[in-house]
Amino acid sequence: MGMFCTNITVDPDMGMFCTDITVDPDMGMFCIDITLGIDMGMFCTNITGDPDMGMFCTDIAVGPDMGMFCTDIAVGPDMGMFCTNITLGLDMSMFCRNITVDPDMGMFCTDIAVGSDMGMFCTYITVGPDMCMFCTDIAVGPDIGMFCTNITVDPDMGMFCTDITVHLDMGMFCTNITVDPDMGMFCTDITVHLDMGMFCTDLTVGPDKGYPCQECGDSLKTFIHSDTTMEQTEFRVKGTSLAKIKRKGFPFSHLEAKMPPITGSGDLKSLVNDYTSKHNVMIFSKSTCPFCLKVKDLFRSLDVEFFALELDQVENGSGIQNALLELTGQKTVPNVFIRGKHLGGNDDTQRAHAEGRLLPMINSHVKSYDYDLIVIGGGSGGLAASKEAAQYDKKVAVFDFVKPTPIGTTWGLGGTCVNVGCIPKKLMHQAALLGHGFSDAKEFGWELTDGIKHDWVKMKTAIQDHIGSLNWGYRVQLREQKVDYKNAYAEFISPHRIKATEKNGKVMEYTADKFIIATGERPRYPDIPGAKEFGITSDDLFSLPYCPGKTLVVGASYVALECGGFLQAFGLDVTIMVRSILLRGFDQQMAELVGAYMENLGINLIRSCVPTKIERLEEGSPGKLRVTAHYTDGTEFVDEFNTVLFAIGRDACTQNIGLDRVDVHVNKSGFIPVNEAEQTNVPYIYAIGDILEGKPELTPVAIHAGKLLAQRLFGGSDTLTDYVNVATTVFTPLEYGCIGLSEEDAIQKYGENNLEVYHSNFTPLEWTVPHREENFCYAKLICVISENEKVVGFHVLGPNAGEITQGYAVAIKLGATKADFSATIGIHPTCSEIFTTMATSKRSGQDVKQAGC
Repeated sequence: MGMFCTNITVDPDMGMFCTDITVDPDMGMFCIDITLGIDMGMFCTNITGDPDMGMFCTDIAVGPDMGMFCTDIAVGPDMGMFCTNITLGLDMSMFCRNITVDPDMGMFCTDIAVGSDMGMFCTYITVGPDMCMFCTDIAVGPDIGMFCTNITVDPDMGMFCTDITVHLDMGMFCTNITVDPDMGMFCTDITVHLDMGMFCTDLTVGPDKGYPCQECGDSLKTFIHSDTTMEQTEFRVKGTSLAKIKRKGFPFSHLEAKMPPITGSGDLKSLVNDYTSKHNVMIFSKSTCPFCLKVKDLFRSLDVEFFALELDQVENGSGIQNALLELTGQKTVPNVFIRGKHLGGNDDTQRAHAEGRLLPMINSHVKSYDYDLIVIGGGSGGLAASKEAAQYDKKVAVFDFVKPTPIGTTWGLGGTCVNVGCIPKKLMHQAALLGHGFSDAKEFGWELTDGIKHDWVKMKTAIQDHIGSLNWGYRVQLREQKVDYKNAYAEFISPHRIKATEKNGKVMEYTADKFIIATGERPRYPDIPGAKEFGITSDDLFSLPYCPGKTLVVGASYVALECGGFLQAFGLDVTIMVRSILLRGFDQQMAELVGAYMENLGINLIRSCVPTKIERLEEGSPGKLRVTAHYTDGTEFVDEFNTVLFAIGRDACTQNIGLDRVDVHVNKSGFIPVNEAEQTNVPYIYAIGDILEGKPELTPVAIHAGKLLAQRLFGGSDTLTDYVNVATTVFTPLEYGCIGLSEEDAIQKYGENNLEVYHSNFTPLEWTVPHREENFCYAKLICVISENEKVVGFHVLGPNAGEITQGYAVAIKLGATKADFSATIGIHPTCSEIFTTMATSKRSGQDVKQAGC
């Protein structure tokens, strides 16, 4: 070629790889914006090559007979195609692969191969997210096969082509075209004969067939393979031409058909069976039926291809309906079939989608994943879902990884409840109750001659031993049920695919048909100096190797009050610092009663105050800290503590797990919105537990939801989790249990005048001998007058409130009224019987203090 090159690197598997080429002026090739002679064949500058390609050229200037022109170069009138000021000649003889165009240009072309006799051959074209493909005033010669004029792209649609004319001998071959999900057009697995026009979405067309786009008018005709029974089918787009089809209005992948006449009921039944067997999703429809439109819109919103036969636009439409009646028992439209099986009408289809059954039915044939189900998170909900799914002979994996706290605390399989929540909290609460019991024991005749002393390390060790046995038990259960347990950090990297990073840094990738996110929450730290360096949270407290000593608990949550309560019972000096109200989200009258009882025990409750700085004064176990805080009026608070425990709230563990890569929606607080079937906006991804938006953050809720979700996904169940009237208990020194609405929420929902609130104080019999404070315990029922005094709120503050509340939860769930409570004979003497005898309403204004039994 008469070329003199310096610093040339050539890969043996490529055609030619040229870097920083210097060419003598007398040679046949010039670099850096120099025009080449007509015999050259090529002019290359800053070439980057791929081993499997021929050549990658940038800033290339080629003579007018060359057949290739790139990057802002003007070309003569004999050239055929202009893309971003790039012109290709008719005799191009060019193969270009891995072409990348600047993002501002609006077009990304990857792995494009163009042959000299083909016109254009495009494989694996990817269009950037900002534009889809924007081509304006593009003119292509008639021999190339495509003529596009005045193409306009709507940013909300994908590709909207107006006044497009396609030559019948177009010679365009497109395979696996993918457009960004936010754009609007998806053309997948397109196969077109070289002499064809263009066909979209998994259709193969034989030679000399295609879209006669210039003549389409209101109908779009094509003839499919002669070996099918659908010859001479006319595809109709009502009221528009191919040139005006919009992605949101009628994608190519969603076809409606008009058929030739067929007589005879046997032929019609065969026809129905033929249609349903040939189409993954088949809809027998009518163009004027609003319910048919709804079911089509549903499938379009899910990007699911369907075939619709409009029975009001075909001959023998009524006969086909009669055939449907004989075959399915349903004559009405829409009449929907999924993979050859009858689903039903619009309501049946919408219900299947709402319950998470629709897409699994459509995709039931897919078997190409590593797992049927991957659960991200090994807490109570994730374990329940994984074990339940395994009962249906599904291949299941659980990924669980505990990120250490700032002071290095970590734990085993089982999640928050088992390791740093319900289990150790309740055991320490029990230890506290025993401590209070020692004080009462003397009045009942017990002589404690050696005094009372609490051993923190002994208690902690015993509790951690029990937790360790639970961790091991969960691993054994997973192994017995053939669930793969992976102690690795999982995050999504693409649809249906995660990567998992083990502690040693090893990274593996796995795929699954379905995913359940059950990652739970972790405690939040305030953004103040010294918080993470010197403070701890409930994640650390239950395994703390030393007694925490004088403790400041920051927060007003149930975690703050529970921890402060049992620490005080161990003989520690406890202060609880509260920014605003106690137990936000709970009944505020009950919350204030909880706080008053804790203050009566000697806990220092500081209101309207927040910490601003923590400093270490002395190292040690526990050491000494100085806490600076400020009241809302600006007054400064300074005191010294051995331990600062933050319990100011919890954050959903939804960050840094790749949800953005698969477009799962989260709200501004990091919680995941789901439908009533725990399905996220991404159909194959579900979520359960504390990370759900607006759902109770309780272990039994997560377990129940996990089991039911697995049953729906793999067991054919349609039972949904009922999140209404879920009972719960706060394990403060005097326990608080509740079901249903707080008084504030009930007033907001029903109106104050429509409520009757029955209430009463009570004193447990066992408190009388040791002369504990009377009338601290309290109970109330919130009833709706207009609904026969149906109980919508149940609240009790007293010993064993959790046990009391659990029993009444069934009654509230079944819609019990105040009359039902009054008709129940109580067990005497118990605390629970107060709910069968209370008769005083708040409206009456009467005293509710109890005297005697």
